[in-house]
Amino acid sequence: MTSVTAVPRAFFCEHSASASRVLVLLAREGHHDSLQTVLTCHDADLAQRIAVALGQAAVGGRGPAVAAELERLADQAPAEVASVVRRATDLVFSGRWPVAEYAHRRLSPQESGNGAPPAGTVDALARTPASARLADLSGTVVRIVQMLELHVHDADRLRAAAAAAGWQPAGPDQSGEDVVSAAMTLADATFLIPGADLISMESSGEVLRTAAGDELADWSVEPVLVEFGGWRVGDVDLAEVDQLPGFDYAPGASSAAGAVADPVTPDFATLFSPNRHGGQAWLTPRTADALHTALSVLADEAYQDVEENGDQPVAGSNDPAWTVFTRLPRISWHRDAAWRYRMARAAEDLRRDLEAGRLPIPRCTAEELMLHLAIEDAESMTQDGLLGRHHERLPRHDDDYDWELCVELLFQDHDVRLLYADWADGIEDPETELNQAFGIGDLRPDNWFTPFDNVEPRDH
Repeated sequence: MTSVTAVPRAFFCEHSASASRVLVLLAREGHHDSLQTVLTCHDADLAQRIAVALGQAAVGGRGPAVAAELERLADQAPAEVASVVRRATDLVFSGRWPVAEYAHRRLSPQESGNGAPPAGTVDALARTPASARLADLSGTVVRIVQMLELHVHDADRLRAAAAAAGWQPAGPDQSGEDVVSAAMTLADATFLIPGADLISMESSGEVLRTAAGDELADWSVEPVLVEFGGWRVGDVDLAEVDQLPGFDYAPGASSAAGAVADPVTPDFATLFSPNRHGGQAWLTPRTADALHTALSVLADEAYQDVEENGDQPVAGSNDPAWTVFTRLPRISWHRDAAWRYRMARAAEDLRRDLEAGRLPIPRCTAEELMLHLAIEDAESMTQDGLLGRHHERLPRHDDDYDWELCVELLFQDHDVRLLYADWADGIEDPETELNQAFGIGDLRPDNWFTPFDNVEPRDH
C-alpha cells in the first residue's frame, strides 16, 4: 500500500450511544479534503476534549500549554487510547499526517480549473453573472469589509497548510512576502457562504515592520486605511507589495472613532520647508506632521467622546468614560454636548491650519487649550516612535521636535494654564479679585470660543 502525507487541518468528534470517534480533516494538494478516524473512545467527554486539544495543536503548533494538556488527556485515557493520542500529538506537531494513497480523491479537471466549470459554478454564473450591474441582480448585495492582522508564529506550518490548499510560492522568499501570500490563500478560502454567490473579492497584504514605523491597528495613533486596488496574490510581484497603494496611514481620523480620513497626507516637506513663513524654520516638516497627527487624533477622540457620552458630566480626571474631556480644566466638566462639539472643532481648525501650510496659532481660548494638549501628545508620539512610515519619509532638520519653542512662539500668553491650578479657583471669572490681579480677562467656559481681539475670526 502506497503511503503519502497530508496536512491535518481540523479535528472533530462523532458520538454514538456506545462510543465516540475522533476524526481528522486532512488536506492534500490537488485532492479533495478527506476525513480519517484517529481513535475510538467509550468516554464521550474525554474524546471531545482530545478532539479540541488536537484541533488547537493543528492550528497553533507546538506549545507548552497544549502539549501539557494532550499529555494530561493521554494519562486519563485507557492504554490503547493513550498511545494513539501521543502518536497523534507527534503527527499534529509535525504538520504531516501519513495516509494511504487512496484516502483522497483527486480533483477533476473541472474542479482544478482545467476544464468545464462544475455544476455549482454554472448555476452561480446564471444567477449572478460576472458582468452584472447592481440593478441587474434580483437579490440583496451585501458588502463585508474585513481586515486581518495575523501573527505568523510558525511560518513553516502556515506554508504547508497553504500548499495543501493549492498555494505555490512565486519564488524565493522575499523578506517574508511568501508568508503574506500563503496567509491570504488560507484566508480567502473561507468565503463560501450558503445562500450567497461571491461577486468579487479583492485582497491586499504586506509585512508589518517596526523599522518602517508600522504598528498594530489597536495601537496605531492613526487610522489604518486600506485601498483595494483590485489585485490578488499571484497577480503581482510580491517584492513590489510595499510600493502598491493600500495599507498606509493617513492622519485625520482615529480608528476607534470609525471616521473616514482623507487618504492623502499633506506634503509637509513643501508646506513647512525652512524657507517658508518668513524664515521661521523652527516649525519643521516633521514637527508640523507630528502636531497634525496629534490634533487629528485629539479632534476625532473628542468627537467620539461626545457621541458616546453626550451631555453626561465628567466624573473626574480618571473617569474611564472619557478620553479628551477629562484633560480639560474641571470648570468645563459639566458642559453640554453642543459645547463639547465646539471644543472638538477647535482642534480640527488647528489641524486644517497645518494642512493649508499655516502656523497653528490659536485664535481663542478653546484653541489654546487644545493646542497645549496636542503638543503634549505630539511629544509623546515622537518619543515612542508612533508616527508611522509617512513621517519617516519626511526630511530631518536640527530643529525637529522643539516643543518648548512651539509653546513659546505659537501662544500669545499662557493664562489658560492657571485654570488647572487648585489655588486659582475662580480665576476664570473677570469679577474676582484674583482675575483682576492677573489681568487675564474672561476665561469662563462659555467665553472660550470668543475670538481674541488681535486675530481674524474663523469663517464659521
